Amino acid sequence: MRLNRFQISEIAIEPDKLRSELENQVAGAYVSFEGWVRNHNEGAPVQALEYSAYKVLAEKEGNRIIAEALDRFEIAGAEAIHRVGMLAIGDIAVWVGVGSAHRGPAFDGCRYIIDEIKDIDEAQALASEVEISFDETTSLDDLKKKLRKHYTDDMADATDVDAVGPAKVNASTVYRPQNAKMRLMVNR
Repeated sequence: MRLNRFQISEIAIEPDKLRSELENQVAGAYVSFEGWVRNHNEGAPVQALEYSAYKVLAEKEGNRIIAEALDRFEIAGAEAIHRVGMLAIGDIAVWVGVGSAHRGPAFDGCRYIIDEIKDIDEAQALASEVEISFDETTSLDDLKKKLRKHYTDDMADATDVDAVGPAKVNASTVYRPQNAKMRLMVNR
């Protein structure tokens, strides 16, 4: 069965369940990719990652990518899921699975799908990230300035930052997709 499915999900991705959905008698090969949340980015520590997306647009674009892969490569089926919401270190942020009669098209199709998803992420059409780094020497005013620099005008008041108050801000990184509500990870 040829699958043409891309999903945005607020719940944890279950690779084994998704793999079983790709199994069929035509497929002699299966390739998957899991993108995990790591604990660092460009030398700065990361505590969490938050994604948001316009679900209708993201799923439309994601399904277009899957359809292109099905047409372009000799694959029997393909699925992809992108998480939204707050993700912890080690969580799967994106999963791609491809079934094919042979390993070559399965590898090629999987790589094509994840590369295209990543290109759309970077263009902020699917989900995007903005990184803000700070440490215990960063004053609350400096942190607000950094946040305002990276966030849209609707976040200019940085009300979530004000909630931190005089608490000591420990080294961490905050990621925020465009047009999403900001969450500030702070250890008190």
